Amino acid sequence: MGTFRVNVMVSNFNEPGRSATLPLLVDTGAAYTVLPRDVIDTLGARIVGTRRVRLASGQDEEWPVATVLLALEGQELPTLALVGPPAGLALLGAVTPRSLHSASILMGGDSSR
Repeated sequence: MGTFRVNVMVSNFNEPGRSATLPLLVDTGAAYTVLPRDVIDTLGARIVGTRRVRLASGQDEEWPVATVLLALEGQELPTLALVGPPAGLALLGAVTPRSLHSASILMGGDSSR
């Protein structure tokens, strides 16, 4: 299927006015959405815990988790996002579209319309 990106509005869960629209790489092999640390800091999103992650290299790490609002295909949903390295990749994991019942995103549908 290849890789593709979707534009997603990401907002601070407690202050939805603090938001940014980002192109997220759809990664059906990733469970959680990943947002770079600088995006989380700009939004002022609160870290709510940590999750153990296994990187593509096979290395295990502990990453912070923040609660954010994601708007995708006309729907808005609070979701957990792993906090990745600053200026790192922004990924849309499989849990968020499934929570929105948005199979078209996972299948490469265009959500920018």
